[in-house]
Formats: sequence, C-alpha cells, structure tokens
Amino acid sequence: MTSVTTVKIRMKAVESPDSILQSEQSVDMITCNNSWQLKSSFVYKVGNYTSHDLNATVFASQVITASFSALFYLVALVLSALSVCFKSFVKLTSSHSTFILFLIGAIMLTVNVFNTSGNETIMLYLRIISAFVVGIAFVLLGAIRFFTKPTRPPTLGEHEPSMGLVVTMITIPLNTIELMIMLGAQASKNETPHTLKHLRPLLLTDDVIFIVQKFIQAGVYFWLRNTRPCEAYRGNAQFYFKILAFFNFIQWVDTQVNVESDFHLNEARAVYGGWFDVLKAVYTALMIDFRLLCSLLFFEHSIQIQSETDGNTEAAEFEKNERNSAISMRMTSSDRQRRNAGFLIGFSCFLAPFFSAVQYVPKLHFPVYIRSTANFLNSICIIACGTVLLFKNSLGFDKRDKESMSVKVMVSAL
Repeated sequence: MTSVTTVKIRMKAVESPDSILQSEQSVDMITCNNSWQLKSSFVYKVGNYTSHDLNATVFASQVITASFSALFYLVALVLSALSVCFKSFVKLTSSHSTFILFLIGAIMLTVNVFNTSGNETIMLYLRIISAFVVGIAFVLLGAIRFFTKPTRPPTLGEHEPSMGLVVTMITIPLNTIELMIMLGAQASKNETPHTLKHLRPLLLTDDVIFIVQKFIQAGVYFWLRNTRPCEAYRGNAQFYFKILAFFNFIQWVDTQVNVESDFHLNEARAVYGGWFDVLKAVYTALMIDFRLLCSLLFFEHSIQIQSETDGNTEAAEFEKNERNSAISMRMTSSDRQRRNAGFLIGFSCFLAPFFSAVQYVPKLHFPVYIRSTANFLNSICIIACGTVLLFKNSLGFDKRDKESMSVKVMVSAL
C-alpha cells in the first residue's frame, strides 16, 4: 500500500525588509510498505520570476542564436549562388567588404557556440545541418563549378607543394580514431543514462556526418590543388574559399569549447577503459590541428586568387617557388595527382590492420566477416597495385638497367 502526502512550506527571507528572494519547498512524504521516504523539490523565486521562467529565457536565447547562425550560413550560400547567376554580385562577394560580413558572422557564431554548449539538442542539430549543407554539399558543388584542370602550370597546389599530403596524413588517423570512438559508443549503448538516450540518434548522425565531411573535404582539397579557378568564376572561387575557411574556423572554436562535453556524452570509455584517455588526447590534438590548418589553407588560397586577380603576383615569386620545389615542378599535374592517389591508397591499406586490431576488443562485438572482407579487399588492392607497377615500369632485360630493374621488382612485390 503506497500513499503520498505533500506538504508545501513557503519561506521568505527576513534579512531585509526589501528582500525579494522567496522559495517554496515541496516535500512529498511517501509511505511505502510502512516505511517513510522523503522526496523534495526546490523552486526558487526572484521577484516575480520563477526558475521555470529563467530556464525558458535561456532556452529562447539559445534558439535565437542558433537560428541566426543558421541564417548567416544561408545568406552566405545565397550570395554565392546569386554571384553565379548575376555578375553584379561578383563585385560584392569578391570585394574587401566581405571581411566585415565574415567578422559579424564570426562574432554571431562564436557567441552561439558558447551559448548552446549547455543544450546538446540544439548544438547537435546545428552541427548536422551546417556540416551537411556547407561541409559536404557546398564543398562538392563549388569544386565542380568554379575550378578546372589547367593544361599548363601554375595550379593552386604549387604555392604549398606538400600541404595536400599533410592534410591527408592528418585526416586518415583522425577519422580512424573517430570511427573507433563511434563504434565504442554503439557497443556501450546499453550503459547510456536514461536521460541521454533520446540524444543517441543525433549523436550517431553527428559522428557519421562529420566523418564523411572530413573525408570529402580532404579529397576535394586534394583535387583542387591540381586545378585553378575558371576565368569566368575567379570571384566566385575566392568567395568559395572564404566560406570554407570560415566554416572550419567555427568548427575549430566549437572543438575548443565543446570537446569535453562531446566525450562526456560518449560512452566509449566503458569499452576501451584506460585507452580511452589516449584516444581522447590524440583525437583532440588532431581535430584542432585539422580544423585550424584547413581554415588557414582555404583563407590563403582565397588571398592567392585575389592577388592574381589584382595583378600583384610577381614573376620572381614563381621563379623562387620553382627553385624551392624543383622536383615537384618537374612533375606534371597528372603525375602529382597519381602520386597523391598512390599515397591515399597506401594509407587506406591500413584499414585492414585496424579492423584486425578492433577484433581483439571483445566489448565491441565486431563481426568476423568484416575483418575477413577487409583483409580480402586489402589483398586484392595490394596485388592489383603491384601488378600495375610491374607492367607500368620498363622491366626489359638490359645490362645497364639490371640493378634498377631488381629494385623495381622488389618494390612492386612489396
């Protein structure tokens, strides 16, 4: 037999005649099996406002800042689309006045990052929408529309010859760690607190979207380094890089502010134990480096296009770059692209050992067929690449090339 008796005690501060702080203590005396249990809730009141009113105000401010942040991205994308259709908008998007626009946007979105850090639902919704629309759709459409492969140099990548490889080397381990954390969170979903279970679909969508976004952004940047802006869309390409630089800068700020709360929401610690702290430290460092590096690279390319458009690029600078990167300059654009594709395929071959290592984490419940499939595909990739290397190289018998041929055979077989 269970009965509930509620006793309300109203108190008013008496330290001062003008005191406006009041409180109401609601005490529920619950009788269960002839034993008493105390359940109480405290509601404070400041003037004519209760704690419920204050929470509603905070929520409204979070919705407003998030809406203005999404609106800023929408305005930037609309301006980019209008500059494609109407040449009069190109003067606006390629002018120095856009720095004021992005300064206002940076202030708005930075305030939003700090304001919504306590509301995971709003924060995740804005992340997912901005990452998909700006980080995936706009990145792909802008790259296809505004850039073309040149028949002769220079290209965008000649300014910083090694940055494409650096971005790739950061992206692959970063996404690998993020994938491990996501798998760990999925394996420990039964241990998620009841109050956070409604966030699981959003957390999973957020993880998947950002893994895909980083891969696409790195791949597109990889391709853009061997291109140059179309002459008809130079102003559009400049604004395109500004938007991407701004997006990555905001994601860098978001990482600085919310990385701890993101890991708090993630339950992968129950799977990896002490190794989770190692994954967390490496992930945080790589994510901060990745976002800040991409932001600076895109901004630098925007300035590069602006300088070329204004006629400020000197021939001596090109000669200096040519001397500093003599080996890279001897390669054609297609050769560099094939070399970079080789690096990408080589790094992707690490997926099979990764899946094999994950197999030894029992709590992940990783199916055996995934490991077998990864090893099989990895073997096919290695055999295919080795065969191509063997046939692409001149392996004919010649005394002068005998040692060189042996080296080629050995490398191709490895």
